[in-house]
Amino acid sequence: MQERATLLVIDQDPQALQTIHETLASEPLTLLLCETTRSAREVLSKRKIDLVMASLFLGQETSLDLLRQVKQVNPEAVIILMTNPQPTLESAVEVLREGVYDYLFKPFDSYLVKGTIQRGLIELRLRRENALLRETIGLYRISDSVGGTIELKKLLGLTLEAALKQFESHLAAVLMWDEVRNCFLLSEIRAKNELPFQTLAIDSIGPEVIYLKPQIISAPDEIRKVFPLSEHFIVASLISYPLLAKGRIMGLLYLIRDETIPPYSSGELDSLSILAGRAAAGLENSRLYQQLENAYLSTINALANAVEARDVYTKGHTERVCYLAETLARRLGWGQEQLSHVRMGSILHDIGKIGVPDSILNKPKSLTPAEFEVMKQHPQMGVKILEGIGFLEPALPYVLYHHERYDGKGYPTGLKGEDVPMEGRLMAVVDTFDAITSDRPYRKNLGYQKAIQELKDFSGTQFDPQVAQAMIEAWEAGQIDQQRLEIKISPPARSLPAEIYSQIQT
Repeated sequence: MQERATLLVIDQDPQALQTIHETLASEPLTLLLCETTRSAREVLSKRKIDLVMASLFLGQETSLDLLRQVKQVNPEAVIILMTNPQPTLESAVEVLREGVYDYLFKPFDSYLVKGTIQRGLIELRLRRENALLRETIGLYRISDSVGGTIELKKLLGLTLEAALKQFESHLAAVLMWDEVRNCFLLSEIRAKNELPFQTLAIDSIGPEVIYLKPQIISAPDEIRKVFPLSEHFIVASLISYPLLAKGRIMGLLYLIRDETIPPYSSGELDSLSILAGRAAAGLENSRLYQQLENAYLSTINALANAVEARDVYTKGHTERVCYLAETLARRLGWGQEQLSHVRMGSILHDIGKIGVPDSILNKPKSLTPAEFEVMKQHPQMGVKILEGIGFLEPALPYVLYHHERYDGKGYPTGLKGEDVPMEGRLMAVVDTFDAITSDRPYRKNLGYQKAIQELKDFSGTQFDPQVAQAMIEAWEAGQIDQQRLEIKISPPARSLPAEIYSQIQT
């Protein structure tokens, strides 16, 4: 249903205002009449104006500043000027620059006024349709980017940033259903101006009232029930939009305006359906992908455990390396996405050993050079196992490069310095740290201080100096919990030449 247009008439002549009022009383308009620029500015600060009919000259000033204010708030507004039959050239040029739709020359009759306003309403409808078309195209483009990601945090961030921009909102937030706590909890939030919302607080038990259909809410008491806020902040208008996919509510999208912007309209609520629909579909895809990813990870974890089951001398190695790698990555300032990749890569770094024969993996005596060459192939075997599984791609550098050295004497590629991917340089440090501090088939563990000294002694040769130093600092700062490193066994000793031990370090 089309909203009634609001017409603001500004003229210092009370008789002209009366004539206009009587002429347009039957038109589908909300009519506002002002005699002064002051009263007109007050109306403009509170209302969105669709049409303006204003005298060009209002005492000692013109109405041009007022018209600019109208256009700034509503670019589609239709402006009609009332002026003398012979305006100055200068004023005529300036008026044209402001995008005036039509003119009425004084004195005018009611027939002319009604005809001009009716044409203005037709023009307004066309402008609104064009604006809606542009908005719809823009929303579809934005929603394509929203629907093009399955990473939850990125998906929610794109949705909220688009909502802030497209719907002139001060704040946008999404509450997601928490199956453990059995309630809706704040998942992501974006604010146009951060400062007014610093006191924002969400009740830990979630909203009291949940609408299963899109709603515009303006009553303060109802707003508090739907979206609990800090009592220090007043919300003038709120949209509550459920994010539904396959009949299931995935979350709640909220848009908020304060009293400085007119309330949300039903047209904006309809337009939001485009963005909300794509966001809901994206959330469902993200959920399904997470299930698939968890299934893959369960399988891969089982494979990693199978490797450890075959090599009794490295019991707990994967778990310890995963903990050390994540701790070191935090020390290096890596972000959440990188930390997720670290966990995945460290779990899988030795997956290629599943392709190493038991006769070599658990040989009680020294490996021959030929056998050691087979052992050295496990990084490449690991990559072959994982290749083609898209979401495991970030783990590949950890698998392939964890035996490379900073001086280029590692394997399988012999890369040197910063040509070795950072993932490999990080894994080289934590893998060696665990090797030194764990019981091995050819010796007892050498202790934590020995591991720290090794990092110092071989910084710049075996290890990237920056990564080695970060590990040392993490240890000295007490950021590494020794209890997390105590998952070890004491296998029977077997001999292995020192030169081979110095090469493999695991």
